[in-house]
Amino acid sequence: MVPSAVKIKKLKLKQKSNLSFNNQSFVQNGESYFILSGEMHYFRIDAKLWSKHLRMIKEAGLNTVSTYVPWSLHEQVEGEPDFGGKYAENLNLEKFIELCSKTGLNLILKPGPYILAELAMHGIPKWFFEKYPAAMACDFNGKPYLVKYTCLVHQDYTRKAMQWYDAVMPLIAKNQLSNGGPVAMVQVCNEVGLFQWLGGSGDYSPASLKEYRKYLQQRYKNISELNNHYGSNYSNFDDVKAPAGKAVTKANHLAYRDWESFHRDFYAEYIGRMIKEIRARNVDVPLFHNVPGWVYSRAKSMPVCLSMYHKLSRLYPDILLGVDHIPENPSYRNFHDDRLINAFTKAIQGNRGPTYIAELQAGTREANVRVYPNEMELFYKACLANGATAMNFYMFSQGQNPDGWGIYDSSFYLQTPLNVRGEPSEHYTVTKNIGEFLRTHGQKICECQNKASQALMFYPPYYYREFTNPLFTGENLDDCSLGGCRLDERIVTDELLFESLGKLLAMDNQEFDAVDVTNTETTQLEEYKQIWAACTERMDADSQQRLLNYVRQGRHLICFPTLPKFNLDGKRCSVLADGLNVQSEQVQTESDGMISWIEAKEEIHAISYIETFNAKNGKVIAQTREKKSCCVKVNCGKGSAVVFGSGFMYQAAAHKFAWQNLSLNENFRGPITCDNPLIITRTRLNKKGGGHFFMLNYHNQHLEGKISINSKKIALAPFSGLIMPFERL
Repeated sequence: MVPSAVKIKKLKLKQKSNLSFNNQSFVQNGESYFILSGEMHYFRIDAKLWSKHLRMIKEAGLNTVSTYVPWSLHEQVEGEPDFGGKYAENLNLEKFIELCSKTGLNLILKPGPYILAELAMHGIPKWFFEKYPAAMACDFNGKPYLVKYTCLVHQDYTRKAMQWYDAVMPLIAKNQLSNGGPVAMVQVCNEVGLFQWLGGSGDYSPASLKEYRKYLQQRYKNISELNNHYGSNYSNFDDVKAPAGKAVTKANHLAYRDWESFHRDFYAEYIGRMIKEIRARNVDVPLFHNVPGWVYSRAKSMPVCLSMYHKLSRLYPDILLGVDHIPENPSYRNFHDDRLINAFTKAIQGNRGPTYIAELQAGTREANVRVYPNEMELFYKACLANGATAMNFYMFSQGQNPDGWGIYDSSFYLQTPLNVRGEPSEHYTVTKNIGEFLRTHGQKICECQNKASQALMFYPPYYYREFTNPLFTGENLDDCSLGGCRLDERIVTDELLFESLGKLLAMDNQEFDAVDVTNTETTQLEEYKQIWAACTERMDADSQQRLLNYVRQGRHLICFPTLPKFNLDGKRCSVLADGLNVQSEQVQTESDGMISWIEAKEEIHAISYIETFNAKNGKVIAQTREKKSCCVKVNCGKGSAVVFGSGFMYQAAAHKFAWQNLSLNENFRGPITCDNPLIITRTRLNKKGGGHFFMLNYHNQHLEGKISINSKKIALAPFSGLIMPFERL
């Protein structure tokens, strides 16, 4: 059934404008522009209250409003899409767009097809699942999942989704900034890959498996090559089954590697197709896709989601990745999470584009979570300190689910700045404080950035594990020893890099970026004096060579807790180790973890994995109790490298010393410092030498600190932050 023509009401439009983005910020009409937005779902609010909500959003200092556009609600009858209120008064999207324009607010629209949004069917019409059951994603046994979602490549889904675009995109195009309307940005689907990440719920439907086998045919020249790699005896590619369950053989292990790598191509192809279809319908505003990741107040697993867009960022560099920041209760336990995620998100995009927080916690979805205004204000200031140049408060306005469409209960979000009636809560004052600050300083904030001379290596393939380590089940379906490895990659990425080194550098107020070595040339790497490389036994040859070239060009590399020995296919590859002339001697996986640091003459506890090395002409920094070298420094070309065969969870005070002992003896902090180590500080600088200095107190006590500029003592209340603009140092 082809949708009937949608009549679009003509609106009185304001003067034409435009919005774009560069490597640092959004740009509107040629000037840096800080997007401060509030999420308000028109379909969850009485239409008579729209004007009140929009007015309150505007009065809070926000310049933009954001909302999903649910296909499921606007086309409740197949072939009859409507945006004029046919199905319900609060589904008159045309009127809502007009009110945004009259209120002086830009508008971000998120038309899916998938929107999730805690809405039943995730934005897909109920009739679609009833009439096109073959388009549903299936489990390994070929049965549709209990929580229904579609096969993204099934022809019925593609056809109906494009008919939805035929209906909604002309309305968006007509009301975009370039045509004098308020629509400033459009989201391309939402959180693609979420089901796979949370539950390891791969799509084993025939259409999906057909694409998987196409991928295998492109990756391997013929079935013999695949059989040689797997140690299998398939007669043709049609016989190859996608992996499921526990990996018990090398073939299972390698199949999971291919299955997870395939999904990076799969998501890129799907979102890329949506981008092309949106552009073909004359929508010219910036496009973005949202990356989920915080679970139970932590973002440690979010890099797995980021890795899902590894291929997308390479193929479609003009789409921006927006991030979620949902800390629930910010504290000293999780204060580093948003900073690391911002850095990793920039890295996977090749360090281009602004840092856009597409879902910034305002209120909570969970009734058992209490959100405190001072904690939220601290977190908003931390987001600014950590590089944000666009933020969307999610949710700004509480909502009421349409009958039959909620997945929890009738209410949508709690403790929001505005309740469903448009009445302000105690959190409204907090968002208004931020809005008033950015009304004055927003453009200047956009022109400032954090300056770092060191970086963390972010290596996306280490996070290809949503099927082997599904988040909610907690299972480990793979065994790294099947591929000849001993290190659990989760220990390296989640504990040593994220929870230990990353947190320590943040606690020490050091400036750092992140770099994706798969997507960064050596000349770009050379902008940093040193790079911290958390390595497993696997790394592709090109990335190893880039790191080696980086050292040879006069820079400092710190590798831990090992050096790569294989490429991503499991074949022997030791380009980096060979170039550094460091040979592995022995690996202990059941040691007592005690390491002796020679200069400090102190034993410090490390993880149970300890690797010892033989490095000719290398300086021994640490050794085991058996006097075997487990940390060495070597010179290579014009530069140097430290290879440490273990790591720390950062529990003991001495762990800080040990990490610092691997670093260059230089000041990696910002130009302004504070004498109180409990206060977190950051500095954002502009090209003229001015900028903003941030002081953040994540402790439940008053803190005082003296800053180095004029030795004036600054006091901070519990869970509070301070922003100080300055013209020039």
